[in-house]
Amino acid sequence: MAKAKETKQKYKGAFIVLPTFRCAFPNLFEPRAFEAENGAKGEPKYDITMLWPKKKEKEELKLARLAVAKAAKERFGEKEDWPEELELPWRDGDEYEDLQGFKGMRVLRASTLNPPGVVDQNKEEILEAKRIYGGCYCRASVVFKAWEMGTQGKRGYRAGVTCYLQNVQLVAKGEKMGGGSNADDDFDVIESDDDDTNSDDDDIDLGF
Repeated sequence: MAKAKETKQKYKGAFIVLPTFRCAFPNLFEPRAFEAENGAKGEPKYDITMLWPKKKEKEELKLARLAVAKAAKERFGEKEDWPEELELPWRDGDEYEDLQGFKGMRVLRASTLNPPGVVDQNKEEILEAKRIYGGCYCRASVVFKAWEMGTQGKRGYRAGVTCYLQNVQLVAKGEKMGGGSNADDDFDVIESDDDDTNSDDDDIDLGF
């Protein structure tokens, strides 16, 4: 007996390695669930927010935009057949007035249900979450996939392209977002427990 044909088409999407970006709100080691406006919580996911200067996006994000178009074409066909209000994954950083480092940036958030691989410049696995922080510079491999909800032409129909995170590579340190400093930069290595940091000779009366 012949197997029944699968009626739901599977879409591969478009894979790409994104150019170096400034990292914001990395959540790569423990999944978290976002709360919707109605109070409902979604499924816990790993995610990262990526920032590029808008003045350089035409050059740096050219291949990424082609990947988005490829994902849309895979699902909807030629551009003239795309839904009129296709929701794209890009955001304008100027819309986030209260977030440090977002002004003048193009914003892209990628998420995944599965733990992403995280490596350093030598492709060695990173196990400490503190090494990937808001303000450092990374690269990421992602897959853009198109989606739709409902039926075109009917009320409530929505369609767009989403960015799914695959893996992340740390490229370089950067100024920490939100102010403050890194502990590694603040302190020297303590070589001995015998150091007398409270010598009487250095005791100065400061009035307290």
